[in-house]
Amino acid sequence: MAEYERIAAVSRFPGSIDVWWVQKDGSIQGAKWEDGVQSGEGEQWFIYELAPAGSAYHITALSRHRNTVDVWWIGEDGSVQGARLNEGEQRQRYELAPAGSAYRWGGITSVSKIPGSMDVFWVGTNGTVQGATWLNGYNWNKYPVAPEQSAYGKLTAVSRTPGSVDVFWIGQKKVKGARSEEDRLWKRYEIGSVESTNGSIKAVSTDPWSMEVFWHVQFDRGLGNPMDHSIFRAKWEEDQWQTSVAVSYGEGVHSNTGIAALSRFTGSKDLIWISKKRSVMRTVRGAVEQYTISPPGSAWENLTAVTRFPGSLDVMWVAYEGSVHGASWVEGEEWKYFDIAPPPPPPPPPLPTGQQRIDVILESMEGRVEPNRLAISGLGFQANESIKVIFTVYVNNKKVKVDTLNTQSDTAGTFFIKQEVQCNLGESTIFEVKSFGSTSGSSNKLTVSCQQ
Repeated sequence: MAEYERIAAVSRFPGSIDVWWVQKDGSIQGAKWEDGVQSGEGEQWFIYELAPAGSAYHITALSRHRNTVDVWWIGEDGSVQGARLNEGEQRQRYELAPAGSAYRWGGITSVSKIPGSMDVFWVGTNGTVQGATWLNGYNWNKYPVAPEQSAYGKLTAVSRTPGSVDVFWIGQKKVKGARSEEDRLWKRYEIGSVESTNGSIKAVSTDPWSMEVFWHVQFDRGLGNPMDHSIFRAKWEEDQWQTSVAVSYGEGVHSNTGIAALSRFTGSKDLIWISKKRSVMRTVRGAVEQYTISPPGSAWENLTAVTRFPGSLDVMWVAYEGSVHGASWVEGEEWKYFDIAPPPPPPPPPLPTGQQRIDVILESMEGRVEPNRLAISGLGFQANESIKVIFTVYVNNKKVKVDTLNTQSDTAGTFFIKQEVQCNLGESTIFEVKSFGSTSGSSNKLTVSCQQ
C-alpha cells in the first residue's frame, strides 16, 4: 500500500503549477512553473527546499487565490506544520497543531469552501479525525470531526457548494464520512466497505449535486495466491450512495498505487492511478475509457494532478529513485512530458563508530512559557538505524528523571525529534542528552539549561 502521500500540487492560475514532494530523508522540496518564466539557469521549473531533512511524512496544499499558497504536512514528531507562500514575500512557517497531535501513518488533506477560508483535516492519535478552519481575518479554529477509533488510514475532503465540506476516511472495514454545512455541525455516515486500511482515498465533486469517492481495496485470495488490488468508487446523488468497481484487479492495479481524482469541468472526472507495471494510468467517463500516461517502470507510489483550465490536465509523479516527472495534456493535443527534479544525491557515508554527533536546542513553544521542548538532531549514523536518545533531568543539581526516546535514522543517517520538557519556576533545570545507535554506538553528550 502507498504508506505515505508524499506529493501535492496546485495551479494558482491557468499559466502556473506549484508542486511539493517529500524526499526519503523527510525534507520537503518545491518546484514552481509559470508559462514563459525562466529560472536563473534557464529551466522553466524553479526548485527550492521548503523544509529540511527530518521534517515531514504526508503533505497537502491548496491555493485560495492566484498570489497565495498554503502547504501543510505531518511532522516526524506528530505535529501539523504549515507554510504560507505569498507572491513576492518570504515564506511564513507556522505550527497548526503541536507534537503528538497527528498519527504519522494516517494522512492530511485540505479544502477551501469559499475564497476566504481553508479547512485542514488529519488523523489524530487513537484514530480520531481532527480539523482546523481558517477564515480571512481570524485565527485558526481547531475541532474534532470523529471520535477515537474512527480512522485507520488516510482521508480526503471535498466541497460541493460554498460553505459545505465532506470529509472521508478509511475506517475499520468501512469508508466513512462526515458532512458540515453552514452550521458547522458534523453529521457522520458510512458509504462502503474496505479490505485494507492504509491505501489511498480521494474525493471529487463534478457538480453541486453529486460527489464521488475512490479508494484502494486489497483482497486476500487465500493461501498461496497473490493479493488482488482494485479501486472502488462510491457515488452520491439524491442523498444516496451507490458503490461499484472503478478499476478492477484484472486491469492491473499496483499494490502501492496512489490515487488522484479531479474534475476539469462540470460533469467531468479523471481518475489517475498506477498500474502493476508502474505506469501512470488515466480512467475517464466512469470506467469506460482508460489510457496509459507514462511508460512501464516510470512511477513508484505517489502522484498528483491539477487542471489549469477546463481543457487541460497535468499529472506529476515520483519515480523510484526520487526524481520527479510530469505530463501535460490539452484537449485535442498529444501528451507532453517533462522532468521537474533529478533524484536526490546519495547520502554521505556514515562517520566512523564513536563519531556520531547530536545537537540539542531548548525551544519555547509559541504562545506559552511552560512547558518547553528539546529539539534533538543527529548525524553520521548508519542509514535506517535504531537509535535510543537518553536525556537526564537535573533540578538544582539533583538528578530527578531519566527518559529514553526510541527513534530511527533516515536514509541519510540523520534523525530529528522533539520532546516536551518542564522548566520549573525559581529552580535551575539542566537537561543532559546522549544517543546510542544500535550499530554506530554512542554519540557525544550535550547539556542545555533553563534558568527561571
